[in-house]
Amino acid sequence: MKSIYFHEDDYCQIEILPVRNYNYCKQEIEKINDFSEKHQVADGIGWTDMYIRNESPITLDVLKIPIEKLSASLKGVVSKFDSVYTGYSSYREVCKSTFAYGDTDDVVVFFDFDKEQNFVKNIWMTLDIRNEAQIDSAKQILKALSGICKLIFVDWGWGFLSELDDIAEIENYLNKREEVFKKI
Repeated sequence: MKSIYFHEDDYCQIEILPVRNYNYCKQEIEKINDFSEKHQVADGIGWTDMYIRNESPITLDVLKIPIEKLSASLKGVVSKFDSVYTGYSSYREVCKSTFAYGDTDDVVVFFDFDKEQNFVKNIWMTLDIRNEAQIDSAKQILKALSGICKLIFVDWGWGFLSELDDIAEIENYLNKREEVFKKI
């Protein structure tokens, strides 16, 4: 049985949102960067305070993307995990309303859903890129997602924002992630 785990802090840190959030996300990234600069400790390792961002004004669930439509777009691109777990430290719990797709634990797309309404609530990713094959896998996943509707890609931790169908810009971002993760 193929299962995947994500740390609770990674939930929606690299996320897919409706395109109407583009300007909001751009402004929020600027606020985060300004806050980070103002609160960085003198030696550059850590911060004196934490910025808590608000939920985006237009959530993904307003698009009412059917679970089946999202699953069908990923079928044949990457494999589905049988179960998804989250938690922290050694604590783990199963995510009953979450699916995940990926061929490795390093490049995964997750989505949670409303069981009663049968539509997607959030889409987020793990992108621990270490080689060209993982870049290709990430691009295939993002291309599949871009075919669903007009969406944006936001990496809050890296301050990166792009329309999901701008594969050239996203590829540059993925290459930068590869440079960093190869060193870890």
